[in-house]
Amino acid sequence: MLLREDGDAEPGRHAESAGEMPSVCAGRADVVAVYVHPRHRGVGILDSLFEAAAEFAALRGASALTLDVHPENERAQRAYRRLGFAPTGVTVPSAIGRHIEMRRALDARVGA
Repeated sequence: MLLREDGDAEPGRHAESAGEMPSVCAGRADVVAVYVHPRHRGVGILDSLFEAAAEFAALRGASALTLDVHPENERAQRAYRRLGFAPTGVTVPSAIGRHIEMRRALDARVGA
């Protein structure tokens, strides 16, 4: 889990869950459950978190970050496109309806 809290000096930090490190599967790392509190939007937190996630994933062998987003969440889709994500054409079923899969290739220099 990468997170940022008020007062954090680092743009992103890793918090281990149950002592296990997340793994990379099939060369990709999945980003799940992104939320930025409204009073913190527009100040670069999302950029910092995704850069930290990209570095974290690249160091573990991932060549891409992927995420799923609700088709009606246009604000999130715009933010993800700005961060280099593009729809893959795949739709993913979920408990709250189908989601659009988006992918961002990781630069080979990330994490180097």
